[in-house]
Parts: sequence; C-alpha cells; structure tokens
Amino acid sequence: MSFRQYKLRWSFIFLVLVAVTGLFLTGLHRLTFDTDLVASLPQDDPVLADAHRIITHHPIQDRVVIDVSLPRADQEGLVGAAALIEQRLRESGLFQDIHVVVGENTNFCAAEPGGVHDAGV
Repeated sequence: MSFRQYKLRWSFIFLVLVAVTGLFLTGLHRLTFDTDLVASLPQDDPVLADAHRIITHHPIQDRVVIDVSLPRADQEGLVGAAALIEQRLRESGLFQDIHVVVGENTNFCAAEPGGVHDAGV
C-alpha cells in the first residue's frame, strides 16, 4: 500500500479537518453566555419586574463579603486572619471601602469595588 493510492482521500480528510476547525472557531467566537438569570424570566409579571428592579439596584450587588471562621474559639487567630485579608484587599487596589467586623467566632470583611481611598476599619 502506498499513499499515492489514497492521495485524494488524504486531501479530502485534510480539507474536512480544516473546515471543521474553521467552523468550530467561528462558533466559539460567536458564543456568548448570559449570566443574568433574572433577565430570562418572564418580563410581563409585575412581581418578577419588582424583584428584578430590587435585585439590580440593591447596594449589596457592589459588595464582596468574606466570612472567616474557625472550628474552635480562637479570637486572636480570627483577628489575625481578618487583618491579613484586609491588608491584601487594600494592596490589590480593587476596593473602595474595606470594613472589618469582629464577632465572637467569626470575622466579616466587607469590601466595595472601586478605586481605593482610605476608609476606616
């Protein structure tokens, strides 16, 4: 068996592979993901319309909340972890305000995206 017998078939296989690759890349380029689940709900329902308005305008949408906890009561460890997280958030330059709330066994760190400016903790 020589490849000369199959010259037409190999060129056909190569042509099909190029076409499939081209179609795949075109489809990949045109592919979009809609992550707004509320937008896919019916818009003519007044209850859903009110829920959509509340969800899109609620201030919690602009916050990142980090909950730090330990299985045992170690207040110093939690405060240290919260301080480290606060420092890293400030260093990132991605957050406008950073607030740390220390509870009994949990520390909450809330940060609002935006430009960095000095905020009290």
